[in-house]
Amino acid sequence: MNRLTVVVLSMAALMHGAHAAEKVLKITNRRDAFPVWEVYISPTGQSEWGKDQLGGKTIGAGQSHSWTIPWDGCYVDVMAKTFTGLTAETRSLNVCGGAEWVIYDVTPKSQVQPSGNATSNFSGKMVWRITDKCANTESIRFRFFTEDGKWRWPGGTEYWYTKKFGESYDQSISCPTGRTICYGAWQPSNGLSWGAGAEGTDMCPSCCYVCDGKVHEMTLTCEK
Repeated sequence: MNRLTVVVLSMAALMHGAHAAEKVLKITNRRDAFPVWEVYISPTGQSEWGKDQLGGKTIGAGQSHSWTIPWDGCYVDVMAKTFTGLTAETRSLNVCGGAEWVIYDVTPKSQVQPSGNATSNFSGKMVWRITDKCANTESIRFRFFTEDGKWRWPGGTEYWYTKKFGESYDQSISCPTGRTICYGAWQPSNGLSWGAGAEGTDMCPSCCYVCDGKVHEMTLTCEK
């Protein structure tokens, strides 16, 4: 698949240009906090997605990115992906004259969506083993988040914390099986943070795991 060209002009300006320039796809990320890390675009009906069209860039929350479409035809298939692998797709999108795809929430097809009584969907379990290897005398606070930021453990402003340097703390949480869960840890006095941070908004490709019943270990040191 041909690599797409990044467009820096506005959609309105492009629509007054030549016919080729009118075939513009704009993707807008309306998620609360998390960026889109990869975008794949192909002619509708093509069996393979080809290369990531962001080329190492990201589309942050509230941001947009645009491409011109170089091939013949008006219809494209598009897939967006987060750093944890959650995806959203749209098919047969007509880009002739310009089109915008707005992403509100990126979810895998098999993901369990909490609704109604949340506890009824939290039938899975996972254990996080947090080891404090930061010898600066301050305890490390930590909590856990769903990748989309809608749920956290413990709730509200509460958190768990380490009590002694060198010790490990096992924290079991009930979670939707197959859902991606991320850890966030921080020391307010020393200004240190790990993983997704205190509010789950930091990018952390290595701080998230699927709710799979297993033990996931994190060793936190003072060195960043």
